[in-house]
Amino acid sequence: QVYARSFDTDLPKLYQPGLQRSIYTHRGFARWMLEGTALAVLAAFVPMLALGTSSLSAPHLGDPGFHQLSFFSMCITCFVTNMRLALEVYSWTFMEHIAIWGTLIVFEISCILFSFVTPGGAWETFNWTAWGPLYFMLVKVYAQPAFWLGTVLATTLALFPRFAHRGYEK
Repeated sequence: QVYARSFDTDLPKLYQPGLQRSIYTHRGFARWMLEGTALAVLAAFVPMLALGTSSLSAPHLGDPGFHQLSFFSMCITCFVTNMRLALEVYSWTFMEHIAIWGTLIVFEISCILFSFVTPGGAWETFNWTAWGPLYFMLVKVYAQPAFWLGTVLATTLALFPRFAHRGYEK
């Protein structure tokens, strides 16, 4: 961004880091991209390791189905993304609490809707056999200790680089 140096004295201190590009840098952007890629890998493979899939991937033999794995991955992604955002917030006001915790609450409400409420009304032509595996998915996945351990493991592994970087900065 090009600006006249005479603006330095006219602008409040609040805007100085933005003009000097001291907060958002290419290195910081690359770090965020690497952390996002690491989260994607964790969200893809931790559910498979935690719930235990075989090479056959046969739900009728006791393996978790695609629906359970994708639900688990979605939970990891939503939770870790909100916790990562919470790490970046320096001043917590009422609006930050509403945004971060409200997002997690809305996520849980959507999970409840997908697990317990079947669509009806305008969806009369919906293929109900496709909805079957989603019915009671919340109960099936949340009842497994492996889900909770996997969520804690993925959250710890995903947020560790940021904690380490913050410790290194100070």
